[in-house]
This record gives sequence, C-alpha cells and structure tokens, in this order.
Amino acid sequence: MKKNGRPWLRGLFAGSVIFKALTAFSDKMCSAFSGGIFGGGLLSYEKTEKACSESAIANGIRSLFGLDGRGAEKKRKIASIIENSFFARMGKRIFDILGSAYLSVYGMFFLSFGIYTLLVGLIKTVALRADDVSFLYFVIPLICIPVSVPMLLSKNRRLADQISESKLLSALLFSVFGLRRDCFRVKITGGGRRNIAFIIGTVFGASTYFFPPIAVIAVPVVIVAAYSVVLSPEAGLVITLFSIPLMIMTGHPSLFLAFVLIFITLCYILKAARGKRYVRFEAVDLFVLIFIAMFSLGALGGFGGIDVSLPLYVCLSSGYFLCANMLSSRAWLKRGVIALMSGSMLSSLFAMYQYLSGNVETTWLDTENFSSIAGRAVSFFENPNMLGEYAMMLLPIAVALVFSAKKRSERSAWLCVSVCTFLCLIFTWARGAWLGAIAAMLIFAVLYSKKTIPFMLLCLVLVPFLPVVLPESIVTRITSIGDMTDSSTSYRFYIYKSAIAMAADFFFTGIGAGNKNFSSVYVSYSYSGIEAAPHSHNLFFQLIIELGIIGLVAFVAAMLVYIQSTVSALNKEKDTYLRGLQLACACGVFSSLVQGMTDYVWYNYRVYFVFFAITGIGVAARRCGEHAREREYVPDYDTPTGADIEYVPTVTVIDESEQVPKNTEETIIL
Repeated sequence: MKKNGRPWLRGLFAGSVIFKALTAFSDKMCSAFSGGIFGGGLLSYEKTEKACSESAIANGIRSLFGLDGRGAEKKRKIASIIENSFFARMGKRIFDILGSAYLSVYGMFFLSFGIYTLLVGLIKTVALRADDVSFLYFVIPLICIPVSVPMLLSKNRRLADQISESKLLSALLFSVFGLRRDCFRVKITGGGRRNIAFIIGTVFGASTYFFPPIAVIAVPVVIVAAYSVVLSPEAGLVITLFSIPLMIMTGHPSLFLAFVLIFITLCYILKAARGKRYVRFEAVDLFVLIFIAMFSLGALGGFGGIDVSLPLYVCLSSGYFLCANMLSSRAWLKRGVIALMSGSMLSSLFAMYQYLSGNVETTWLDTENFSSIAGRAVSFFENPNMLGEYAMMLLPIAVALVFSAKKRSERSAWLCVSVCTFLCLIFTWARGAWLGAIAAMLIFAVLYSKKTIPFMLLCLVLVPFLPVVLPESIVTRITSIGDMTDSSTSYRFYIYKSAIAMAADFFFTGIGAGNKNFSSVYVSYSYSGIEAAPHSHNLFFQLIIELGIIGLVAFVAAMLVYIQSTVSALNKEKDTYLRGLQLACACGVFSSLVQGMTDYVWYNYRVYFVFFAITGIGVAARRCGEHAREREYVPDYDTPTGADIEYVPTVTVIDESEQVPKNTEETIIL
C-alpha cells in the first residue's frame, strides 16, 4: 500500500516525531562538521593541491619525469626510434603472421604436439619406468587432439578473422580486456603452411622429454600475453587485479606479482615516452611518493643491513600510481573494479568451501577458549588474518556497487559478491578485521547519505540485543577482545610492550625498514617465550620503529591528503557510481588503518599491494568524475590507449594501430 507516492510504512516512520528530531539533529551535526576546523580542512583539497603544485619539490618531480608538458620534441624522437626499431618491426611481423594463419595450420600444430607429448609420456612410463611422470603427459593430448579435429576440417579461415567474429572471444578480448579490433587486422594475405606447423608441434612435443609439459606450454602463452600487455598495459593491470589471490599457485606469489608490475610499468612508461599516455601528478601523488621514498630508503640500511624486501616494497607500491593513472577513464575503471571484485569472489568462495567442508586451519586459534569454532579459513592467503584484511578492504566496494547498480541483474550479482565477501570475512574469525569492517561500513553509511544518520542512531537501541540474535561463537569471539586469558591477546600484549620500548629508543632515527631489521633488534627487547615475533602486530608501531617519527608523520600525512581529496570530491560528484566507488575505496583504506591498531596489515605483500591499489582506484574514480564535470574532450576509452589528454605538436611517425583523429593544428596523442 502506498500513500503520496511512497510506501505507507516508510512514510509513517519518516513522519514520526522521533525521526524528525533525529533528522534535525543529524543536519546540525553535518553543518557543524562542515563549518568546523577538521571538517573544513577535509573539504579544502583544492588549497592543498594549489600549494603543492607551486612547491619546488612538485615542480622538480614534474620536470624530472617530463610531467610539466614540455619535452614534445624528445617524445617525437623517441616515438620515431621505437616505432622504427628492429624489435618493433619484428614483433609486428610475427603478430601479422600468427594472425593471418589459417585455423587448419593451428590444428596441425595441436595434433602433432598432442601426439608427441603422449609418446614421450608413454616412453617415460613404460620403457623408462619413471616414477615422476606428470599426469599432464596424458591430459594435454586428450585436450589438444580433439581440439585439432574441427580446426583441421575448417576451410580457409584465418585466426584473426575467427577472433573478431567470435562473440565469446570478442567479449573477452574487446569488452573485458579492452583490446582494440584494429590490433587483429592483419595485412598479410597468406594462410601459413601445415608442414611447418607440424614440425614446430613435433619439436614442442618432443621437448617435453627434457622439460615439464606445463613449462613448454607456458613459453608461447607468456610470449603472447607479454605482447598483449605491450599493446595494452591497462589490460595487464586488469588481469593482475583479478589474479591477486590466484598467484599463490606460482609458489612465489610476491615475486611473481612484483615481476608482473615491473613489466606493466615499463610498458606504460614506453607508451608515455612515445606520447601515447599521460601521467598526472598532483598533491596526493606527491605525499604518497614521499612516503614510499622514505619507506624504500629506510630499507637500504639498518641494524640488519640492506633488506632484500626493498625491491618488493618499491614494486608493489607502484600499484597506486598504476591504478591512479591507467584506470582514470570510466571504461577502464569499471574493468579494473570488476576484475578486483571477481578475484575477491573466487577467494571468498574458496574460503566458504574450506569452512563448510571442515578443511580449516587451527594454528591461529586458541582451541581451549574457542572450542565452538572448528577453525579459520585461509583461502589463497595462507593466513586467516591476511585473508580477513583482504576481504575487509573490498567489502565496502562490493556494497557500493550494489547501491550504484542500475539494472536488477547487475544489482543481484553485486549483492551476491557482497554476501560472499561478508561470509568470507566471518569465516576468517579475524577480530581485528571485523572491527575494521564495522568502522568502514559505519563511515560509508554516514558519508554516503546524511539520511542514514537518523536510522543509525535508532539502530543504537538494538545494540544491547545483538548477543541474543548473533550466534554464540561470534559473540564469544567479539567479547574476547582484550581478554588476557586468550593466548592471542596475551601474545600481542607482550609484543606491544617490547614494541613501545623499541619505539622509545629509536623514536627519531628508526631501525630501518624490513623484517630483517626488526628481527635483529626485537630479540633484545623481547620477553621470554616470545623472541621470534616477525613484527610488532601494529601498523603504527611498526612504522615508527622502522622509520622513526618522521616516517609515521609522512604516512599519516599521505593518508590525510588522500581522505581530504576524497571528501572534497564527494560534495561535487553527482555520478552515483563514481561517488560510491570513491567513498568505498577510502573506507577500505580506513578499515585497514583501524585493523592496523591490532595487527601489521602489510606483513603480506599482496595485501600491501591491494592497500595501495584501492587507494589508486579511489583517486582514479575522482579524476574520472573531474573529467566529466569539466567537460573535457575525452576519446573512446574502450580502446587500450585511453588515458588523460595531452596536447602536443603533430607527430611525424604514428603507429597506425593507435592512430587517432587529428585537425589542422594539433594531434591528440594518447
């Protein structure tokens, strides 16, 4: 039943005296906050940006990296050298040959590769009686040989044409990964030769005698993937955001992630050097860069010597700058967010499977005090606290996507992601992550709309009744916070005492960043039985111990400027999607800071990367909104060259696959 165009019950509730009084109270609170010193400071990012843009440090950085709009002549020369180099021409030639080859040629390759891989497997199993024969020797032929049959029967159809005409491949390559159709338009008319393909397949199949089959397959796959990232670094970043949890399968996820980020960064720098990308640099970038520089320099030397973790920290911190610059268009922003949340969905589903199947860890659980808890899910992160931090940071983003969805099917999909992420967070039984998520969602509700404040105030009445509604195991877990009889709490308490003593002695200088430095000094301050703590279990203690008070101030300043940039933009942003995403990313960062009071949230390198990645995504969403408000001319961002606009004189040599419309005065080089 509706009355005056609104549901009757909602209208009755909203028209009540209590609700009107709470609404008036919340309006006064918002007005007082906006007019206060703290609130006014959070809404004045433009002043911070102006002050930083005029500073000598910012001007020096812009000049050093060519971000000041100058150097067009150098870019023309670099573009000419790169595009006419031997490697560039050879790469295009090989790509054209592969794209122009008929499907029957690839069918012959798969047939010979499958047959010879099977023969090698049989020889090793039957003749040599080897015990370590991989099952892939028999799985690969079962896949390759049947696949080769329809390809051999196909007529003169080229691979490039098949990719462009296939709905599934087109959706995957062009819509999801953002590659352009022009990349698959080849000029070579030949269709390849089957006998050459048969020989190559034979060589690949026979090489499995010396190398594992997965390694033989990985070589061409990695080459094709690397060339695709060269064409579109943004696509490489999107895939990276999706595969963060799955990198555990490589055996060295942190090193693998760092290597991938280095390659993506080099490809993006190459594009920028050619004038096809533009790197934006502003106040929030400056403060983040200062902190990362201090963090990196702090790892160069200390009590434990040079820490080998320095390259990892530097590489993974680049996730902020990559996301902030490469996802600054709406299309690429959506792809990046969908990829990040899809990876979260896989991780959450695996965590739910672990918990419901009983395949959980009890190493990080006091089984005597929490006998009702079967164990803690770890999913792809090997540690329930790290998994909790990962899910905690992404939960606000999933909720924001539910609110901003315009279609019912889209809203249902994001609601499913939100529920799975929430359950994953519960099944980690990470109390610090729970507190961080609660704080983040409260801030999200308050800032998303001031209309939620009266409802939240009314919900405070229900808090005393939560122990009656919630399961006993959750209530017991929450109320155990601060209980010294819990082994985890007492363990942290004594580490905190040691950390405070360390921070007092190295208040100004720090001991140097990295686990190696911490371990070498902590042992002198540790209590008996707790000599092997890997960190201080507190983000802020860890920073002041490693970098001194200056490092902690630099980090807090960077976070304040980031939050300031977000809050300032929220009042101007009218786009529901961008506004919700900016706020959700800031809340995800805030949740990590809250949990940082109870744990060292950067101990896992992939979580460290996600922290800076969602910070960069929040900045990218704000910049995307600014572009729309300023009504700048924005090209088709569905292309892999979509980026901020830079106006430079006409370039003599332009890659035809990336050429864009131009007028008589200037060319827009992306």
